[in-house]
Amino acid sequence: MPRKPRRARPPAEMMRCLADETALGRGYYWDRAAARRVTGFIQEHCRHTIGHKWATQPFRLLPWQSTLLGAVYGWKQPDGYRRFRSVYLEMGKKNGKSTLLAALLLYHLVADGEPAPHIFVYARTRQQASIIWHEARRMVDANPSLGAVIQYTEYNNRLYSQHNHGLAEIVSRESTIDGLDGQNASCVIGDEIHRQPDDALPTLFRGAGIARSQPLTWEITTAGEDHTGYWYSRRKLTEDILAGHLPEHLHHTGAVYRAP
Repeated sequence: MPRKPRRARPPAEMMRCLADETALGRGYYWDRAAARRVTGFIQEHCRHTIGHKWATQPFRLLPWQSTLLGAVYGWKQPDGYRRFRSVYLEMGKKNGKSTLLAALLLYHLVADGEPAPHIFVYARTRQQASIIWHEARRMVDANPSLGAVIQYTEYNNRLYSQHNHGLAEIVSRESTIDGLDGQNASCVIGDEIHRQPDDALPTLFRGAGIARSQPLTWEITTAGEDHTGYWYSRRKLTEDILAGHLPEHLHHTGAVYRAP
């Protein structure tokens, strides 16, 4: 069981909806050290890797990114494990989502404290899923401290961490999903989920961390056009929670940045 810190009332920016008030009343709490662990890892160890202006520069989180990560990783259940099990993030194109997801992949691979972590990145196509993998690989190459503990193989797009027996790999909807049953995922990252033709792959991964104490699924996307698809149901759930319509829904959160 994880360490239980001193339980103080969360700061105002962590109280984002009525579900947070419900959680607080039931013994959930906010762990400042846990929130700082993930933001600190990203800003200390992860670097931008593309373009003359940004390549080699440290990844400095924007205020909204720090707030969201602080909520996702700082809120704890009464037993000390993470409160949230799923996160939906919708944002416009060219806002650095691949960089953020690559940094989170590396955090879960080497710094989350999970024994033998297993991270999956999925998308509709393998090419899309590989974008995050390549960004993470470049971050490893850009920082000797990461390169000392993370290895990778190009031919099958995998990252390894020998000190904790960690593995990160990519999958896509292009290939059969039959062989994915029984996976023991500690973290799942779904990229551009509005491109998924159905909910088969997201549903499969939703149960993939059942044997873990605090599995986490990130679903990130730009807006889709079909308002009947899987992505739209996740957007609606997130917006309903943040608007206070679902005060009993304690284990999902996110953020939606879209045009009115």
